[in-house]
Amino acid sequence: MLLATFIHMSALAEPSVHSVEDAKALLNAGHYSEALPILQKSAVSGSPEAELYLGLMYQSGWGVAQDYTQALQWYEKSAAAKNSEAANELGSFYQNGWGVVRDYAQACQWYRKSAAAGNAKSMNNLGVLYENGWGVTQDYQQARVWFEKAVRTGDAAVNKGRVLLSLNGFGVSWSHRWGEKWALRRNSTGPSF
Repeated sequence: MLLATFIHMSALAEPSVHSVEDAKALLNAGHYSEALPILQKSAVSGSPEAELYLGLMYQSGWGVAQDYTQALQWYEKSAAAKNSEAANELGSFYQNGWGVVRDYAQACQWYRKSAAAGNAKSMNNLGVLYENGWGVTQDYQQARVWFEKAVRTGDAAVNKGRVLLSLNGFGVSWSHRWGEKWALRRNSTGPSF
């Protein structure tokens, strides 16, 4: 009996072990201050996913002061571990000049790394770079190729680029109906973690 009581009390004294999945649920619920220590502990243990979410927290100012330098550091650690989402975020930082000097060529390099891993957002972002001639020679055909690759992944959030090219007739034959079809199929539920 005494041993059972000791074991029960020891279990109560042990802190709960939380996973990155628990932290993601807390982020979705807006409980940033509760997610932060879980992500920090997991990131220190080398979790690329935790590093990615810490980057997002610092980028967006969720439960922490917005700090692009901290966000970049966490994204770089995560991308070094082959996290394609982190590589995409680094591309966005360089494309938009967030905490770094705007550098479209560097953005393109990060997007290519991420796209090579199958990241649809990076494929779409490469399409945007080619459409606008940012860091690459403007090439509507190449933009179309990247938009179509993104669309083929099934990620509804990236269909916008291809739809716009189709509706505007850039680099593709005019196809208003095709653009309408993709616009109607676009997922309207919004992003979640």
